[in-house]
Amino acid sequence: LYNLLYFRNKLVDKLWSIINVTFAAQIATTPIVLYNFHQFPAYFLPSNLVLIFFTTLIIYLAFILIAFSWLPIILTSLGWLVNKGLLILNKSVEWIENLPCALIDGIYINTTQCCLLVICILLIAFYWVHRHINLISVTIVTFIAIFSINIHHRLQINKQQTVTVYSVNNSTFISFIEGKNGYSLKDTLHINDYFDYQTKNHLITQGFSSARKLKQVNDCNSLPFVYHNFISFADKMLYFAESPIKPTENKSIYIVVDYLLVSKQTRQKPDELLNIVVPKEVIIDSSTPRWKAQQW
Repeated sequence: LYNLLYFRNKLVDKLWSIINVTFAAQIATTPIVLYNFHQFPAYFLPSNLVLIFFTTLIIYLAFILIAFSWLPIILTSLGWLVNKGLLILNKSVEWIENLPCALIDGIYINTTQCCLLVICILLIAFYWVHRHINLISVTIVTFIAIFSINIHHRLQINKQQTVTVYSVNNSTFISFIEGKNGYSLKDTLHINDYFDYQTKNHLITQGFSSARKLKQVNDCNSLPFVYHNFISFADKMLYFAESPIKPTENKSIYIVVDYLLVSKQTRQKPDELLNIVVPKEVIIDSSTPRWKAQQW
């Protein structure tokens, strides 16, 4: 790529060289970035150029600062320059980050697609060097395989029916996903960045870029169907043990549910509750204190 353009001006040639290195680094790391972080920086070129310029300048200033640290006047002046350089660097990157469409988010690729994407990059690199026409055919087939896996994943999303209880920061968070519709039951009104970060990777596999994209479960008003603390979804019944439930007059009558969810809001003792509600499985979420969880 570097040999495509020739510049007599050394400064422009150096800039072109840095742009090539930036492109190469971004292309090489793209599969790992997509696989682990599910996002792609749209303005990677200007942000990397800013980073390279200021980090190089700051490193040189730091070395000079250490070398002349015994001179108070130089130490103060260079310290001020390093501090301002770091401040400008942070502000510049923050400004680029806040530009429209700066980040393409919610991208999902699985392990197979990540490996195939690495193979594609290597094939393109080999073709660029050796110019073997057969490499183009193999690259096209590899790209078709990547897109085919993506189409299959999207078809699976349309058919999905899942209930997930997350372990997040001592909080209750349950997602109900059916196809492209998603609902959540949580013990907090607002989802902060940490909360969103903890659930994001799993939700992306289900077609949702963020926990904020899920609608709040409303009583008798939405899917899933909610009545008091009983939740019916995808042929499953879940009981959210919150306020104490009173036994029926006939003690031989009990309620059978698929799942019993225990949280920090569960006030009833296990023996009392299990005499009224009989679950196939008990789920203890991350909000439950250790001493309470041990009782179950």
